[in-house]
Amino acid sequence: MSVVTTQPKTSEAIRSSVRSSLADRGEAESFKARTRSIRAGNVITSLGGAGGALQTMAGARKARSQEKEELSSLNNRFASYIQNMRSLQQRNSALEAQVLKLQATETTAHTKALFEKETKDLRKLVDELSEDKAKMVLERNKWRDQAEEYKKKWDDEAAWHAELNTEVAKLNKDLYAVTLIRVDLQNKLATMQEEIDFMVLVHKQELKQLQDQLNQSLSIVAVEQTQEAGPDVIAELYDLRQIYENFCRDIQEEAEAKYKEKFTEIELERERDSKTMLAARAELITSRKELSELRGQLNTVMTTTETLQSQSSLTSSTGVQQVTMTTQRGIF
Repeated sequence: MSVVTTQPKTSEAIRSSVRSSLADRGEAESFKARTRSIRAGNVITSLGGAGGALQTMAGARKARSQEKEELSSLNNRFASYIQNMRSLQQRNSALEAQVLKLQATETTAHTKALFEKETKDLRKLVDELSEDKAKMVLERNKWRDQAEEYKKKWDDEAAWHAELNTEVAKLNKDLYAVTLIRVDLQNKLATMQEEIDFMVLVHKQELKQLQDQLNQSLSIVAVEQTQEAGPDVIAELYDLRQIYENFCRDIQEEAEAKYKEKFTEIELERERDSKTMLAARAELITSRKELSELRGQLNTVMTTTETLQSQSSLTSSTGVQQVTMTTQRGIF
């Protein structure tokens, strides 16, 4: 209601000030025209001759006095006009400020509605960003826990790998010792084989000598038997020969049995060492393969975690920027 009553007053005041200024301008123009006519009359009168000089001077003085009075009056009126214009400008500025204030009060409801709508949209956007951020945080925590789990597995595998390396080093040391023992046993086996071959050769030579001696004795006994029939001596010689042959055969069988037993023990020990080494190598290869796979999985998890963290921070910063820009648009 105040707007309707105030605006006509403002326009009416402006119109009255303009009218007064136009009236003052008209009076000034009429005064200038009269002054020009008086001056022209004075000039024409002065051109009429010397007889009218006194009248011309008196008319000029009178005209000057009138002109001074009119100029003084016009100056006073012009000063009052300037003062009125200044007061009208001040009133106009005050009225313009009041009009702007009233216009602002009229647009408050519309601005409030727009601001409420923008606020509602911003709250909705903030809720969506908060929900996305919460999801990102949950997913990040999930990947972080998984990364910690893989890291723990990797640490366990690394510790097991170190233990396995220690065990392999120990097995290598044992293998070296077993290799030395095997070489020693092979040398001993070769020495024993040589000794057995030598003993067999010696026994064969002794057996041959004994057989030669026995044959010689038998031939002598046979000759003596023909000379002295002694069957008891021949039987004893045959028994002695049988005993000697049995003794030689027992010695040879015992030597061969010991040789076979030693050789079998060495072969079994060598097979055990070979199986142990093969099992250790297979276990080492499997451990290295599992360790490589775990390292690859750990690197993948770490890369995914870093990507999710960067996406989460980027989403948060983008959401804040959008909220700020939307708030600024709603205000301005």
